[in-house]
This record gives sequence, C-alpha cells and structure tokens, in this order.
Amino acid sequence: MNKFGFIFKETEQKVKAYPRGEMLPSEPEDREKMFDYNMRMFVEEMIGTLYDLHELTKKELTNLLTKEEALVIMRAFHSTRYTVDGRSPKQILLMNLGAMNCFEYCEDGLKGATRTLVEKIKKLSEFQCHVLIMMNYELLNSRKHCFEIYDEEINKAFLIEK
Repeated sequence: MNKFGFIFKETEQKVKAYPRGEMLPSEPEDREKMFDYNMRMFVEEMIGTLYDLHELTKKELTNLLTKEEALVIMRAFHSTRYTVDGRSPKQILLMNLGAMNCFEYCEDGLKGATRTLVEKIKKLSEFQCHVLIMMNYELLNSRKHCFEIYDEEINKAFLIEK
C-alpha cells in the first residue's frame, strides 16, 4: 500500500494524471502538496464523474436492445467476472459473444438476435459498451430470485420500453 492507502500502486498515478476541471499549480512541488492534501477529494470527484457519466450513457442506450439481445448478453457474461484493466470493452463484449458460439449452438431466436446485436455493438463507443456490460451485472446483482429472471427485470435493467 502507498501513502494514500491504495492497494494498486498505479492508482495514485492514475488519479494524478486524470484531467481536472481546474487549473493546477505549475510548480511540481506545489502540485505534489496539492495532491497530498486533496487526494481523497480527487478520488471522490473521479468516482462521482464516472457514476454520472454511467447514468447518462445508460439513457443513451434506452431501447437499443430487444429482450432477446439482452438475453444474449446475459448468456455471454454468465459466470464471468468483468473488469476493463486497459482492455477494450467493445472487444471484450464481441469476444464473449464469439466465445459462446451462439451463431452455431443457440436456439434460432437467439442466433438472429446475436447477429443484430453484433452489428449494434460495432456502432457503439467503448464507454457505451462498458455500460452495456455493467447493465447486465446490475441485473444479476439486483434480481429477486436466484434462478429466475423475469421479463420485467430484463426490461428494467436494459432500459427496454414497450
């Protein structure tokens, strides 16, 4: 752990390198003092910004998917852990879809949904793909029943309006 209590040593560097919506002192010593004094606030601002952008991006994705396409994403990320770790969320999404071989082994309704989903994903930004993956985990972590997921829950999580 470093002086700020971060587990990963890169975290401090990432926080310091993250663009701020304000002018920073030009002298390195003054800048370092400012980071020492305000690190917790900077981290909280970063988390708040990420949350707000996540919520705004979810709204952009309203009615993007059909229920069948949402089911394809759910199958693609079943029993997997997701983290970006410098990788492309779009590539992770496309790789998971390819890994489940839905084109060959899914029932007919999901084969067609997989094809249209892939085309939709190709048009999304990296952050939109990240949010789409996270919408899946929001559903999995909020469901009421262990083994059943109801249409209403899928529609709510993936913002599918009727």
